[in-house]
Amino acid sequence: MDDNRARYPFLAQWWRIGGVGGVLWVVLFFVSSIAIQGEGVYRSDSVAEIRDYFSDDGDAYLLGDYLIGLGFILGFLPFLAALTTLIGRTDGTSAMLGRLVTIAGVLTVAGGLAAAIPTGALAVGAAENPEVDDSSIRTLMELDAYGFASLSLAVGAFALSAGVAIWWSRALTWWWVSILAIIGGILAVISGAWPIDGDEEGFIGSLGFIGLPVIALFILLASINMIMGGGRADEVVVDKTA
Repeated sequence: MDDNRARYPFLAQWWRIGGVGGVLWVVLFFVSSIAIQGEGVYRSDSVAEIRDYFSDDGDAYLLGDYLIGLGFILGFLPFLAALTTLIGRTDGTSAMLGRLVTIAGVLTVAGGLAAAIPTGALAVGAAENPEVDDSSIRTLMELDAYGFASLSLAVGAFALSAGVAIWWSRALTWWWVSILAIIGGILAVISGAWPIDGDEEGFIGSLGFIGLPVIALFILLASINMIMGGGRADEVVVDKTA
């Protein structure tokens, strides 16, 4: 292990690897969802519009989904591991918060994979298959909408727990990024309630369009802070509960 650290000094600064992963996730997510997948369709669109979109742009949609999945595997998970390690360097409250961030982060990855299934099925071929009737198309879109509403809860839980943990432990020198995480997390959690009123483009649902970019900005800034110095990785943290 010591030989590997001497041969690859970058690996010894593991927090920098997590920072690179976070930046990679943000870049892949926005390039894939905006530049590759485009505007997409919504549950309020007609079945004809939904079929046309996935028939014409299904391959681009699948490519975007694949790159987003790679972003989670190669980017978000290393970022999550590094962040939670920085947070949980001591026993007590900091360690507990670090585990909470880990759980919420894993739920975010799992929720993202599950939420992508309905529209992925449409892009693979369901939308072009004449044997798939209009009601089935509509059902898949409803499943997609509710899946992403549930995903908002997981993302919000991750951001909220990460924000509180960073603020408490001062794991990053840019501890103020915790404010972005908390604000974005609150907005994401609230936006997950839009199925109650049934309007994903209403006031409650639109909060997610604010909260999710704020969370992405938090991840980007936290990642840059890791790359620049790794927060307080080498400092001894005193548990505030002691």
